Amino acid sequence: MTGNPMESSGDLPHNPAVFITRQVLDGEEPILAVYHDAGGDWQFIGATGGNDENGRTISLENAMNMDPALRQLPDLPPTFYAVRKDAISAWKRHRIPGTLKDDPWGLDSGVTANDPAGSLLKTILRKLR
Repeated sequence: MTGNPMESSGDLPHNPAVFITRQVLDGEEPILAVYHDAGGDWQFIGATGGNDENGRTISLENAMNMDPALRQLPDLPPTFYAVRKDAISAWKRHRIPGTLKDDPWGLDSGVTANDPAGSLLKTILRKLR
């Protein structure tokens, strides 16, 4: 994906489909984690975590309309994620574990690329509490 789909002006040069959990889409949970993966795809996940069974797709614009706080993340680069404790907390940004290309000291070895986002999110939320 080229360009920045989360322009703070509200104009979306690209309006890609994004992954969102059913619980977030149905309004049962706020978005607590935003992943911008290495391929440029976006994922918006609540406390339940994400998997194939509860995953849905919507447009990026619709996700931002559901939660205007997503507009605080226009510059979240690929291979990074942002988390917050609840819907009113500030976002904290981090590199997705397992994405460092050169990590001779193993600083990024806590989670592998095959780890589902749900278990990573639960670990992150435990650390935030």
